[in-house]
Amino acid sequence: MTTWITKVDGVDNVMAAHVNLLQDEKLDRDGEVEATGTIQWKKGADIPSAATLVPGSDGNYFDVTGTVTITAIAATQSQPGTVIKLHFDGICQLTHHATNLIMPGGENHTTSVGDELEFVEYAAGDWRCTNISPESIGAQGPQGYQGDQGAQGYQGSTGSTGAQGYQGYQGNQGAQGYQGAQGPQGEAGGGNGKKTFCVGLFEAGVSVVVVDGAVAFGIPASMNGMNLVDAIATVHTKGITGTTDIQIRRRRAGSDVDMLSTKVTIGDEWFASDEVINAANDDVQTGDQIYIDVDAIHTTAPQGLSVTLDFELP
Repeated sequence: MTTWITKVDGVDNVMAAHVNLLQDEKLDRDGEVEATGTIQWKKGADIPSAATLVPGSDGNYFDVTGTVTITAIAATQSQPGTVIKLHFDGICQLTHHATNLIMPGGENHTTSVGDELEFVEYAAGDWRCTNISPESIGAQGPQGYQGDQGAQGYQGSTGSTGAQGYQGYQGNQGAQGYQGAQGPQGEAGGGNGKKTFCVGLFEAGVSVVVVDGAVAFGIPASMNGMNLVDAIATVHTKGITGTTDIQIRRRRAGSDVDMLSTKVTIGDEWFASDEVINAANDDVQTGDQIYIDVDAIHTTAPQGLSVTLDFELP
């Protein structure tokens, strides 16, 4: 029996029990509890991400920690009709399932830090996502720099008044390349797990020289755990005789490693993407610095060098 009143001043135990009985009879008859004030949900203890997420019985609002992919939500502490709201402290994927975990549009969803998702248990052990409140929808990055020839991206077009960064971070403050090229073109917030950096080392009309690390950019927390998957080097005017060789170097906690086991080699051409990525050194972590090294040039040096790097989650 639900305890509505245990004892009130001026009412003896027998009367209190009688009032309890009347309240229970009303609840059985009407199937509802009348609320005359604010219904206050309780925040439960943090729950770690797991293939099957297990909410506690201590509340309806939880912080989810970790980055493990979620494919189902347990119903050990709930019943159909239960509503929960989850606040994600990390980046993890929720995998759509036709009955167990129904996501909007029938598509998987990868959270950003701070995202909040609401679920209702519509059948025993089966949950439907009813609302997604992203923490950031591509906050607009700082004003883009104009390149020397107006071409957008690595040759410096004006970045549409603050290129939209992936969650508002515009490639190391939109670094202007080596001599004025626009920093990495921002992507819309909460992207598809792939990031592209375009770095201008030498502007058009400037001869390429052998140099180690003339330009570097830092890795933000949102790229932590990604891998380098492709590199392409392009020149404005191709060189004559020999090759221009490009190496990508990662610096972490004071130690440098080459990310390519075979360098990008530009021959009698305007661009090349013939590198072989070193799988032992292809990952990046928050705070790493990525350098572009020019290890060799043609006998008659090319002019205007840019390098584009692609990173994505494994």
